[in-house]
Amino acid sequence: MRSALVVLALAIASGVAGAAEKTVTLAAKDMPLAAAARDVGKQAELRVVVGRACRDRPTTLDLAGVPARKALERLAEAARLKLVPLGKNAFWIGPPLEPDDKKVHETLLAARVDVNFQGQSLDDVLDRVRNETGLALMVDPEVRRTRDPDTLEVSMSISKIEARSFVAIVCESLNLDFDVRWGGVFLSTKGRLGQLRRYGMDPPPAGPMAKADAALRKRLVEKRVTFHLIATPVGRALQFLSTMGGFELEIEGNARDAMGEAEVTLKVANLTIRDALDAVLVPRGFLYRIEAKGEKARVVVVKAR
Repeated sequence: MRSALVVLALAIASGVAGAAEKTVTLAAKDMPLAAAARDVGKQAELRVVVGRACRDRPTTLDLAGVPARKALERLAEAARLKLVPLGKNAFWIGPPLEPDDKKVHETLLAARVDVNFQGQSLDDVLDRVRNETGLALMVDPEVRRTRDPDTLEVSMSISKIEARSFVAIVCESLNLDFDVRWGGVFLSTKGRLGQLRRYGMDPPPAGPMAKADAALRKRLVEKRVTFHLIATPVGRALQFLSTMGGFELEIEGNARDAMGEAEVTLKVANLTIRDALDAVLVPRGFLYRIEAKGEKARVVVVKAR
């Protein structure tokens, strides 16, 4: 039995290596990085995902008879980016990936969904995909605020479609786009995705409070939450995260005023507190910092400038 498992493992590894070792040719002169990566992927039958901010980066590279993985490594090196394997026959080119975001990318590529929707709301569609894949699927509140619900309906019937391809098709049909961030899949408009900060938290400080700051940052990453918020005031959502994360929370006056009656509709599972804070705050125009208070640190919510 053990020998059979070893043979199976070797066969799988061989299949992955085989695709990545197929030789490819690339003649790129000021070609967008995403197009160059797609060309390599197509020749070797690999899926290559390029980070949003890097996709249009001009690339000049001339390769012939090079293994596909080596070609992708050269593309990443030329752009000063990272090449990260995403499961079987798939790679990421972009900035370093957070572990949770890497898992999201892998699930998007590996999971298959069966869909049959006729004029169903985007929320219903995402609920179905969420239940089948376990992915956290989030819609930008600005989309909810500015779009008529009738313009966010989906009609589609497809069997065994890759989850990433399905989300891309849905977004294209609704004039939206998506990105992997905050431990999930975030849907918004192309313009907004480029404008929103990736993280809501300021970089760690140096000095006497560095230890307390590091302890709180560690707690925000280690503790996880599952919740389903429906039209919940932002302040109440933040208090929930504060209680679950075991940290003190302060909302600055200008942020509290700007929050007003803003609400959160969000359903996620097993998200880090940090990602949950980002998902609640960043799309609504708020950020947060970790601030010293005595010998402890606390989370302070501020209005984005």
